[in-house]
Amino acid sequence: AACPLKEDLDWRQQLSSVTGPVDQDVVPPHQRKGPLWDWYRHLEQDGWQLDANSYSTAFRLKKTPGRTEADMKQLIASRPLCLGCSFNLGVADFYPASSGKEGVAVYLMQRFGVTAECSAFLCDDDNDMQLAAMVGKAFLPSISHASVEAAVAANPGNFVVQLTASDVQ
Repeated sequence: AACPLKEDLDWRQQLSSVTGPVDQDVVPPHQRKGPLWDWYRHLEQDGWQLDANSYSTAFRLKKTPGRTEADMKQLIASRPLCLGCSFNLGVADFYPASSGKEGVAVYLMQRFGVTAECSAFLCDDDNDMQLAAMVGKAFLPSISHASVEAAVAANPGNFVVQLTASDVQ
């Protein structure tokens, strides 16, 4: 391959108390060890539709027939404290609480010796605003949602917004 990917095993090891041993990627999700996979089994037994295909440190809770968004949000609120969760586009992702976009950003800043003020982030939606608030500059290709517009208005010096021709009429 022209540019092979290499997993950052230091990062992965930091997550192993929640995700289980690094070498269990080939094990089916319902047989994996760790609190993340205990939660996966709990949800699976409760009839929720899950996706762990190609995931080793997270899984996705999909829309499930007979379950409402309120059911999903209640479930998210009852997750184990060691798990973080992001809800976007009608699905929920579960992962170690120390992970997620914000956790990865902190890890990368520390690893490369860069301050938050000297860091930038390309974002596009309201689920990016927490990380956008952490870095020196957040670049937006457009305003995608009222919550994004409010975040930009609250801290305009933190954002660079790409305006289109229709934005400047």
